[in-house]
Amino acid sequence: MRVKRPAIVLGAALAVAVLLAPGSSNATGTNGYSGSTDAGGLIAIRAKFNGKGEPTTARSLRWANIPAACQGYSPTAHSGDLKLSMKVDDKGNFSGSGEVPTGAKVTIRGRFKHHAEKASGTFRLKGTISGCVKADTGTLGWEMTRK
Repeated sequence: MRVKRPAIVLGAALAVAVLLAPGSSNATGTNGYSGSTDAGGLIAIRAKFNGKGEPTTARSLRWANIPAACQGYSPTAHSGDLKLSMKVDDKGNFSGSGEVPTGAKVTIRGRFKHHAEKASGTFRLKGTISGCVKADTGTLGWEMTRK
């Protein structure tokens, strides 16, 4: 049985498209986003995508060296992570909050944009952290890029 050249080319093109699809587990990119806040410090999330490459859930929030005011003490910085499951609406918006083990509350809001290649929003941590009973980052803007 002889396979015609157009069928081979079409099959190869389809295989490449499946490997490079944004929602594919074999995609060259990942479902992780990382960036920084407007006050310094790093922030990252992971996202789950549907078969069309659209984000459906934002999760696994991490941050490092985010500056925070400490009432009565010198400013400090905080790092941590929080497992969240935030649904993404049809406009790309998501939001969520949770507590870190010390009791501080973390709130994040964001929006995916540019075909889910970028995300931006706000982050705030307020409450007790290591070495500070009344820490507050204030509401910080952030921007991330898909890695």
